[in-house]
Amino acid sequence: MRFTLAATVFISASLNILAASSTSAAIRADCGAIALHRGVNLHQPMNWARLAPGQSDRYAAQPFSDPQHALSEVDVNAIRSAGFDFVRLTIDPGPFLQLTDKDLANLDDLLLARVQQLLRANLTVIVDFHPNPQVKAYAPDAFVGRGDPDVPRAHLQMLQRLAPRLAALDRCHVLLEPLNEPPSAANAKGAADWQAELEAQYSAVRAVAPQLRLVLPGGQAGWISGLVRLDPRPFRADRNVLYTFHYYFPFEFTNQSNPAMPWVAPLAELRYPARRTSLVESLNESRRRLARSKLSAQDQRRELMRAARIATAYWRSGFGPATISRDFEQVAAWARRNGVAPDQILLGEFGVVRNDGPYAGAADPDREAWLTDVRREAERRGYSWAIWQYRGTGGMGIAEATRGYDIDPMVVRALGLRLVKSPPAGDQARASTSR
Repeated sequence: MRFTLAATVFISASLNILAASSTSAAIRADCGAIALHRGVNLHQPMNWARLAPGQSDRYAAQPFSDPQHALSEVDVNAIRSAGFDFVRLTIDPGPFLQLTDKDLANLDDLLLARVQQLLRANLTVIVDFHPNPQVKAYAPDAFVGRGDPDVPRAHLQMLQRLAPRLAALDRCHVLLEPLNEPPSAANAKGAADWQAELEAQYSAVRAVAPQLRLVLPGGQAGWISGLVRLDPRPFRADRNVLYTFHYYFPFEFTNQSNPAMPWVAPLAELRYPARRTSLVESLNESRRRLARSKLSAQDQRRELMRAARIATAYWRSGFGPATISRDFEQVAAWARRNGVAPDQILLGEFGVVRNDGPYAGAADPDREAWLTDVRREAERRGYSWAIWQYRGTGGMGIAEATRGYDIDPMVVRALGLRLVKSPPAGDQARASTSR
């Protein structure tokens, strides 16, 4: 069904696409020499929507109009003052597909208002539709045809509804990323399925917004392996297209002790580069953490043995700056083969779980070293980047536990940003509830 829809949209939009391609140089000239450089993901203001009271599959009528989802002027100004020039605003698409009538109109208006708020601070905005598993009907798999077949169709209709309004705000400083980390099988069929989906999304947007800048990911959850399987020929004439990938490798280091990733949850005290790891210290700390868990003695032994295997493999891998460079070279080689310029490539997410408060991730010196190496490798190759994330759960927030600064000073050093003092606590409290 979705391939028939893709073909229909593609045919109806073909003239628009050709027009967009033929005028892309003029569009670029009109916008001036606009390039993304240093960005940050904003995940809290418009993701993980509020649900209707007592329901697990229905969104509230105003899913982002509560203090938890506020976007304060204090935070917006802190982002700009630190030296970021763009934000990647993640949007939970579920409410935009489920709500109707006045509630949907109000939701569309709220999205546009949030984008305008960021534009006023001289920040370029990537509007990233970013599904999450909170409501099963709108989980990530549903957007690639693995659930209700109407969801991909409704997603295209949503893109067509919102793309012209986003372009009208500022076609030079507003970009649209149709789908975050699209899940697809790591094989030829998975790549072909995602290629068809992406071409349908591209065609749908170009039919109504021929000048809007787009950010296109590969499949396989947006990893490098998915990008290098992507065929950019259908989009190559369009210079208003960027390509994106995410980088969290190796997961055993960046997400160690992360309960959301059970296969690395027992790991502790892994260092970066990998050969700095002391396997004895790592396993002793893993043993202590498992002892504090609610697992049985037998399960603790099993988990410790698993941690030992993973930690040993990590140490033997020798993962370090050279590994990161080799990984990024895969992107560079794909770009050279396909005539994609470095300024068309975005490292859309990267980050490390910290070891602070409730989080038991990487130690600060190792986290700083990894962030520095990834950021420098992206910049060396001419890629823009956006760190994950400004605030939020998961242990990668850069504005958490900041010790009196807007952004953690360690992260400031790693990203080459400006160190900015936080405003007084009273000012922060007032701003946190602003609309």
